Amino acid sequence: MTTFADNVNVSKLQMERAKVMLDVGSIAKSDYASLVSQYTNDKYSYIAAKNSMQQALLQLKQLLEILGEINIGVVSPEYSESDVFAAFPDKNIAIEKALENRPEIKMGKMYIDRANQSVEIAKAGYLPNISLSAGTGISHNLPNEMNFGEQVYRRWSNSIGVNLSIPILDNKQNKTNVENAKINVESQKLDLFDKVQTLYMTIETLWLNAKNSQEQYFAASEQLNAVQTSFELVSEQFNLGMKNTTDLLSEKNKLISAQQDLIVAKYRAMYNTLRATLSLMKS
Repeated sequence: MTTFADNVNVSKLQMERAKVMLDVGSIAKSDYASLVSQYTNDKYSYIAAKNSMQQALLQLKQLLEILGEINIGVVSPEYSESDVFAAFPDKNIAIEKALENRPEIKMGKMYIDRANQSVEIAKAGYLPNISLSAGTGISHNLPNEMNFGEQVYRRWSNSIGVNLSIPILDNKQNKTNVENAKINVESQKLDLFDKVQTLYMTIETLWLNAKNSQEQYFAASEQLNAVQTSFELVSEQFNLGMKNTTDLLSEKNKLISAQQDLIVAKYRAMYNTLRATLSLMKS
């Protein structure tokens, strides 16, 4: 809003200056009319911007479910260039930290370990199987010449056995199990690779956006300084009758565009820098 208001003030001063020049015959009525038209256009743009802001605030109230006569406004704090060019974490350190701490990377490594264990379990199907069995018992008959105690003493028996099973023909089931387990290992490795690639891409994108937006702000700032100097020079030349209204308005439009570009670049740089800082520190 400040930019629109400043443009209205500049247009008003130019129009008043042109009126004086018209009265003394330094410019034609058409030139004066062009500056009056520019002034009214700037006023219209200023009013339209105010209305757009009010509509946006009304929508915000509805989203926040604020009812009644409670008013909300927009606070525009001043930020210095040090805020715009705030430092953010080094991408290599952020990537290294993310590879150690991100849960999806830890899970991917765990799945690979489990898949490797499945391979070893599948290979165990080729090994001989040894089983040990043991038992104990008595035989007791009624009627019998021996009483129960004697039968327990004399007919108590124990047994033990060892069973050895060697797999020879298994219809290639063990081989299939091992191959499937190995395929699962490779699948888990590919999945982890994709997650690592995604992580790299995310961090690289955040870092590049922050870096590029800061560079764009610097370029926009230099552009505004150059356009501002050119506009002031053309304004002086117009006052001396060396430039016409077309030249003056052309330079003013360039100035307005440069001012808007700087504002956009400023807040984009701050947003991307803050986003990169929070995301990279969280990694």
